[in-house]
Amino acid sequence: LSIMVKKPRIYRVLVGKIVLWYNDRIINHIAKHNVKIDEVIQALKDGKPILLRLKKSQNDWVAIAKHPYSGRFLTIFLEETGKLVFRLKTARDSSEAEKRLYKKMRS
Repeated sequence: LSIMVKKPRIYRVLVGKIVLWYNDRIINHIAKHNVKIDEVIQALKDGKPILLRLKKSQNDWVAIAKHPYSGRFLTIFLEETGKLVFRLKTARDSSEAEKRLYKKMRS
């Protein structure tokens, strides 16, 4: 008796100078926040993101970006897994404080 275990498919996308990778589980997770993977990629690519390293970890980053077409602000959590390689952890709508921080840092 052999049991087939399906490996999760990993997607890799070049976004500017970084490689962003994610899988179907992440796509389903961000969908619970009403965010689509295409929105995340577009916001990181053309939304002039600000990247901040989270103090609690060497590898965890947060990006706040304004979607270039919809104007929606997204807060995107990333884990650095290699030089210029990041795993998408989650994404959600930005809080009002995060929007203010973005506007302050971009002005």
